[in-house]
Amino acid sequence: MAAERLEQEVEDLFGLIGSGKNFLLSGGAGSGKTYSLVSVINEIYRRNTKARIACITFTNAAVHEIENRVLNSRLWISTIHDFLWKNISPFQEELKGTLIEGINNPEINYKNIFVEIPYFNSFDDGIRYAEHLRLANGEISHDEVIVLVNQMYKKYPKLCEILCWKYEYILVDEYQDTALEVIEILLDFLPKGRKKNTVGFFGDAMQSIYDDGIGDLEEYIKKGCVTE
Repeated sequence: MAAERLEQEVEDLFGLIGSGKNFLLSGGAGSGKTYSLVSVINEIYRRNTKARIACITFTNAAVHEIENRVLNSRLWISTIHDFLWKNISPFQEELKGTLIEGINNPEINYKNIFVEIPYFNSFDDGIRYAEHLRLANGEISHDEVIVLVNQMYKKYPKLCEILCWKYEYILVDEYQDTALEVIEILLDFLPKGRKKNTVGFFGDAMQSIYDDGIGDLEEYIKKGCVTE
């Protein structure tokens, strides 16, 4: 079967991918970013049927849209929070220690946790990701997951290598609403491991909705971590 003709932007992205560079495809509303994202995923699989790709996005609605457009069972697609938790939840002893350390460290901001310091909890039933924060029961919610996972990847470089081995490509949809802590994991912590992967961002800084999103990647572009 002949290869589908690719958009010029997608062709350019594969030049970057071939050079091992992280990339950003930026475009305004209605410019076809999701179409380009799907094209990139499909082309990666066309070139390598065994490619290991994770696609992460902000909402369940976006997850379902991409699922319906990429018919490949090898693709891991989920919300950012689910992706982070899936890859970190097996390391319970490390999670417990890191959470306790973070709660007791005034420089780490768990904005919804208000406890007497020093705080200790053995978390006998483990740490679980739940809809609501119930710290005494070991249940943390969306906000705590982001901070905790950031600290885990910062503290344990081996986790960065594990993630890079699992996924050759991590593609971030609507990157502008992704928390800074997640961007740090992808662009500051993962490259410190021996195994390298490619991180791609799709979105538009002008369409940022949430105040705690990164907004843009200008600092990383200036440092040469990402090519737009």
